[in-house]
Amino acid sequence: MYLLVDVTTGKVVASGSIPEIEKETQIHRTRLQWSHAMNEKIIDGQFKLISKAIESK
Repeated sequence: MYLLVDVTTGKVVASGSIPEIEKETQIHRTRLQWSHAMNEKIIDGQFKLISKAIESK
């Protein structure tokens, strides 16, 4: 599970798998994967893809 965060507002723009976020936002999968792997912002520094921590019971 991933979260696409708008770093200018701090709000979550989309969540789910990378293919789901790609469909919802029209941001190409390779850009999303790169953002996550390199821990970098994309689309003029506005968005960042992060992993959502999954809580175990």
